[in-house]
Amino acid sequence: MSCVARSADNPSMRKFVVALALAMSSCQLVGSAAADTSSSFAFNRKDGSRISFPGAVRAWCDRDALHMVTLGGIRESRWQLSLARKTMRVGQPIDFTWRRTHGVELFVFDAKTKNEASESAEGSRGRVVLRRTSCSLGDAFAITMSAVIASEFFDGTRIRASGTLTGRIGTRPRA
Repeated sequence: MSCVARSADNPSMRKFVVALALAMSSCQLVGSAAADTSSSFAFNRKDGSRISFPGAVRAWCDRDALHMVTLGGIRESRWQLSLARKTMRVGQPIDFTWRRTHGVELFVFDAKTKNEASESAEGSRGRVVLRRTSCSLGDAFAITMSAVIASEFFDGTRIRASGTLTGRIGTRPRA
């Protein structure tokens, strides 16, 4: 018995292999589009040093909100931002405070200092502006943010956030 595959000479098999390769490459493109983001979001500690986020940013929508998260490990710095669909209007600023979040959910974990900060901690405030948005898979979005995010810990310090995030709406990351 020979180990050489003779079916490669079969035109039907060649068509099948080409079709399979094309299908697999298009699946990879769709999957990578979900992580196709560019961020100038900067999260800075009280001393001015920048928090580093090693994971990719993913954005997706569900029936309630637009969600953006960094995909870091449990011991890595990470952030997440969600905007309620009812507040999503291009060009209209969404101002939020810890008393009135107006559909904004924001959380930052700084692994270096073990600090956790969120929009609901006393003293948090900021503004989010949607420059471009949609909740359709593959559509582009652009969001600008400026915020002071208070620590959830009594002895924790505030985190300043500013910048722009652009990308495409993808699928929800798997847990």
